[in-house]
Amino acid sequence: LQKFRDELRNRSQVLKKLGHIDADGIVQLNGQATCLIKTGEELLVTELMFNGTVNDLNHHQVTALASCFIPSDSSVKTIQLRDELEKRLQLLQDSARRIAEVS
Repeated sequence: LQKFRDELRNRSQVLKKLGHIDADGIVQLNGQATCLIKTGEELLVTELMFNGTVNDLNHHQVTALASCFIPSDSSVKTIQLRDELEKRLQLLQDSARRIAEVS
């Protein structure tokens, strides 16, 4: 039971640091959005939605960025990204690092 409490406390701290819940434990808008996402990367997808990473992208570009969440076999093939996607991929990677740091 203590392990469960510790895990709950740790997860709550992460959600607070990311702004998904407030200091009183009240779920915020981005926390509500996180609950609706079913990718296995809920926190990261929510961060991308709320930090503006996908703003101003057309549906093809959003699909290309979302493909990062689909598991695939390792490939040695290098893909050349257009500038607008290169910047967004960097934002995605930065957000993933931030989540890893606060977790």
